[in-house]
Amino acid sequence: MTGLSQGSFGVGTFRTEECANFPAIIMPDGTVYDVQTLYRDTHAIFDDWERAFDLLNDIAVKGGMPEFEYPQLIPQPVCQRRSKIRPYGGAKVDQF
Repeated sequence: MTGLSQGSFGVGTFRTEECANFPAIIMPDGTVYDVQTLYRDTHAIFDDWERAFDLLNDIAVKGGMPEFEYPQLIPQPVCQRRSKIRPYGGAKVDQF
């Protein structure tokens, strides 16, 4: 459904008709976990990536956060403001 490989997760920004943008992780099956109680936005996730990765991985495995199905949501740009993100290999990449 999402194009993600089994055993992985993605990070994104979503909204519903009723609520404002929120950061979330998305699973290969289309389950989306709202993580706004942990991070205000995806920039905060990426700024805290060393800790965030383990925390988000635990959520991906165990759940325990507010849950949506992908078709219920309206995808938004991953990052709301321009930033430099570093993929795992450490190379800088411009992200909008």
